[in-house]
Amino acid sequence: MEAQNLLERISEIQEKNPELILVDFDLHKPNKKGKKSPISGLTLSTELKQNFQEIPIILFTRRDVFKIGDYSKIDRTISNLLDDIIYKSELFEQNEKLYSLYTLASGFKALRENRSRKWEDLLKILKAPEDDEDYLKLSNPPITPRDRWSVSEAVTWIQKWSVSEAAHWIRNILIKYPGILYDPIHSATLLGISVTAFLSDPIQNFFSGAKYSGIFALSEGRWWRSKLRETALSIMNEEEKDLPVREGFPLAWERIENKKIKKSKCVFSGEPFPEWVCCILHKPVMIKYSLRYRVDDRPPVMDEARVPFEAIRTTDKVIDELLDPLGREMLEEIRKMKKR
Repeated sequence: MEAQNLLERISEIQEKNPELILVDFDLHKPNKKGKKSPISGLTLSTELKQNFQEIPIILFTRRDVFKIGDYSKIDRTISNLLDDIIYKSELFEQNEKLYSLYTLASGFKALRENRSRKWEDLLKILKAPEDDEDYLKLSNPPITPRDRWSVSEAVTWIQKWSVSEAAHWIRNILIKYPGILYDPIHSATLLGISVTAFLSDPIQNFFSGAKYSGIFALSEGRWWRSKLRETALSIMNEEEKDLPVREGFPLAWERIENKKIKKSKCVFSGEPFPEWVCCILHKPVMIKYSLRYRVDDRPPVMDEARVPFEAIRTTDKVIDELLDPLGREMLEEIRKMKKR
């Protein structure tokens, strides 16, 4: 694409009212006439995002350009403008990739079609349970939700969210970080059962009311933590309710179904009913066999990130500097420990 034709192309795109835009990263590749574009895919993405702030912009590239989840080669300012990266080799080979594009486009569309754009509208779009509204207010939403507004506040503050801000909050905070919504491994660990058991038809049918069905839902699924607990408690007797849910629910399920269910076990010790999930290995872990890990800036309302001794012992993915001072002092001893 020639630089002088950029505005003309943007005008053409506007006329077509796209719901999603794919941008090839490697625009410098010669065309059929042997000419190279002076504009990179990132530059084009930046220009497009300025003109299409309510449309998802997807960078379309080869796997060898960036490592999965690694944006270190992209300028941080520009990368914040991108909504996702899709690898060419995966787009038509994996139905999950096509599904993710569909959910991305439909999610942005649902946000665009909302005109009042108030806090209550976001809650409806998320289909959020009432019990989670206070937690959602603490998860850095795109507006400051308040029950009452003074006249001066109403004049100086417009209580509305933008499409791009709302999309970023839902996708990169609520869905990304465990705490309010749980993925399969966190859901299973909360309930004290294995992921295989959690994803079985009987368990999925039982917890169907807890599954997240708002916009940007992932194919692997997300579940409202509050609804998982509420549903689990509904079949637990008084004795089982005196235990943590991760211990009481398996007992209740086995009592009602009259058959064993596979329990969740700590990746380091093999003990049943771990309380947490490792942010590196993505496996259940006992808190006593793990350390706090400041790997990101997730809101405090979300589950804190932790790494188990097993990850410290067996991988090179743990960055020592992200541990607190006490954790760093324990590293040498942990690396000498034998697996329990």
